[in-house]
Amino acid sequence: MRFTAFLFLLLLLSFPSYALDLKGSFSQGGFVYGKTMPEADVQLNDTIIPVDENGYFILGFGRDHPDTATLTISAPNGSQSVRHFNVRQRD
Repeated sequence: MRFTAFLFLLLLLSFPSYALDLKGSFSQGGFVYGKTMPEADVQLNDTIIPVDENGYFILGFGRDHPDTATLTISAPNGSQSVRHFNVRQRD
């Protein structure tokens, strides 16, 4: 039983940490900033997003951005996290 619990904990710790706590406005004309691991690759839809040496990045949404966005974060070890977001239309 302890061995199984240990394996489960080890499995949880092996997953990379991705930016899940994004801050900002997912709306047309808005921007969002987040943090991920340094050296990760971030992509919003088909656009590569620059990441600084500390893992911070900024996402910007055009005034005519579609109503959905896909954020892909690729870790240096090759694993990926994909998140889909709704983008609010501007008034």
